[in-house]
Amino acid sequence: MLPSIISQLQSDLGINQAVAGFLTTLPVLCFGIGTPLAAFVLRRISIEQAIFVTLWGVVLGSILRSVDGISMAMAGTLVIGMALTFGNIVVLQVIARDFQRFHSIMTAVLVSAMSLGATLTSALTVPMAISPDGGSPWRSGRSWRSWAWGCGSRRTG
Repeated sequence: MLPSIISQLQSDLGINQAVAGFLTTLPVLCFGIGTPLAAFVLRRISIEQAIFVTLWGVVLGSILRSVDGISMAMAGTLVIGMALTFGNIVVLQVIARDFQRFHSIMTAVLVSAMSLGATLTSALTVPMAISPDGGSPWRSGRSWRSWAWGCGSRRTG
């Protein structure tokens, strides 16, 4: 959901529209180009190992994107994109292995969860990117903590 905060990202990283466009396109390229590689690797490792690769890939990519500079943002986005490519394949393998009798229902649950996640991401990207101190929290995760604490502090009673 980067397009909704692309101007802030361009300003913070000092990049032009072409570079920003490539950054937003990189995950889609990972899905398209990385799927054959992911399928090749997944034939050689267990489902559990693939889940481990997926989760740690997201962690590593998030850390890389937290470091200043466009090169680290690109590297982190590439790592996350490839990790999610693995995850997209392995989740179907898990459904096929662990939910043989209910694979249709579980696939529907998966698609619904992915749709809900995309909806929430679209709805919350801009509010979470707004920093209370005027900084640029989109990269560090401070926006998420600020948003969560703000919601928690509004409780009464």
